[in-house]
Amino acid sequence: MNHAVLQGLVASSPRLYTGERTPCCTFDLEVEALKEGDPPFRLPTVLWGGQAEWLAGLGVGQAVIATGRIEVRSGGEGKPKTSELHTSRIELIGPAPSDEEVPF
Repeated sequence: MNHAVLQGLVASSPRLYTGERTPCCTFDLEVEALKEGDPPFRLPTVLWGGQAEWLAGLGVGQAVIATGRIEVRSGGEGKPKTSELHTSRIELIGPAPSDEEVPF
């Protein structure tokens, strides 16, 4: 079973792609490291449909809970594999931060 629930911060400005297909939004989700002393990591995140259009209006630093599945893609010959979170649901936690509160 591939099911992930991650709590983190919107770490890059959400990018909305529209057109003839279902709307799609991409952003980086910054998640705290599991081991103390390790740096947080950023996971590319993808969301589709109405939630994608809604998420595109969020700012960097917004705390969210993202539910979905981890996709691992082959990087091709000589290139490393990449991972991304294909999100089925996003929930806000807490108010949107002010510019002074964004940690990165």
